[in-house]
Amino acid sequence: MQPALIGGLVAGVLSALPLVNFLNACCCLWVVSGGIIAAYLVQERDPNPIQVGDGALVGLMAGVVGALVNFVLSIPVTLLLAPMQRAWM
Repeated sequence: MQPALIGGLVAGVLSALPLVNFLNACCCLWVVSGGIIAAYLVQERDPNPIQVGDGALVGLMAGVVGALVNFVLSIPVTLLLAPMQRAWM
């Protein structure tokens, strides 16, 4: 569970940051990187290669955690930066 939390936290925080989230348009860069980090951390714990299903499961869990983190962080960030973004427009 810890690799999924770490991978989801990375994906969620990077997706919620205002300027950094524009890179998420590059094929969901932060979401994919969160899953890769989670799968890497699972592989580090096991000397044998992980199975495809294990990597997919930890990637799925990292995606769910990342979505929740993004949801929680994007609300205050949007409330703080919305007036500044309107002024830029």
